[in-house]
Amino acid sequence: MGSGVATASAHLVHANEALIAGSKRELAATAMVTVHLGSAVVACIGLLGGLFALGTYPIAGVLLTLGAMALLLYSLGVLCGVHSPSRQ
Repeated sequence: MGSGVATASAHLVHANEALIAGSKRELAATAMVTVHLGSAVVACIGLLGGLFALGTYPIAGVLLTLGAMALLLYSLGVLCGVHSPSRQ
């Protein structure tokens, strides 16, 4: 009778560990989506700021616009699941 309890206990511990590992993966995925959504919003604001700055500060406006567009493309690429080719 003792071995049945030990086996059930071992299965319960294994199930809990699997549940915790799955929760950690989901939390990490949610955090990454949140970070990339936030950076996409910041990039949109930076893009508008760069476009408005073009008239007054042309060089700064161009650099800000290019940087914001790069950040926006990278963030949207990650959110859409686009992967860059692996280096060999």
